[in-house]
Amino acid sequence: IRAKVWLAPFDFGILQYIDVEFYPAREGNNFLEIKISLSRLSGESGIWQRINKSFLYELRKQLLIWRSIDHEAHKQLQLSFQKTIAEENMILNPG
Repeated sequence: IRAKVWLAPFDFGILQYIDVEFYPAREGNNFLEIKISLSRLSGESGIWQRINKSFLYELRKQLLIWRSIDHEAHKQLQLSFQKTIAEENMILNPG
C-alpha cells in the first residue's frame, strides 16, 4: 500500500510517502510482518522525524485494533470499504 500523506499540524508543510508492505511471518503462518517505509517530500527534516513518532504510534494503535476484532467484523469493514471506494469512483468517474 502506498499513500501520499500530509502530517498535522499542516502549517509545517510536511508531506511524505508511506509504503506499507505485509509479509508472511517467519514464526508462523497465522501472522504477518509489516514493513513501513517513509519518504519525506517536503518540510523540515527534524520536525518530520519528530512528528512521525506520533504518526507511527497512531498507525500501530490502528493495527492493534484491527487485530483485536473478529473475522465477521473484518468482513463487514471490508464490505464497507469496498462500498466507499465504489461510491468515490462514481463521483470521480461519472458515466
